[in-house]
Amino acid sequence: MDNANNTLDINTENYKVIDGDVTEAQITEWKNRNGRIHEVEIADTIYKM
Repeated sequence: MDNANNTLDINTENYKVIDGDVTEAQITEWKNRNGRIHEVEIADTIYKM
């Protein structure tokens, strides 16, 4: 785990990452408007690419 930003090091290379189809532009807009946001991405082993 990267304690600087609480990020787990998980290899999701062969799995579809489910992120709600949110774009980087939307994330940036939300961060600018709200100060900070919480991002969640789910890598499910059922949905292999």
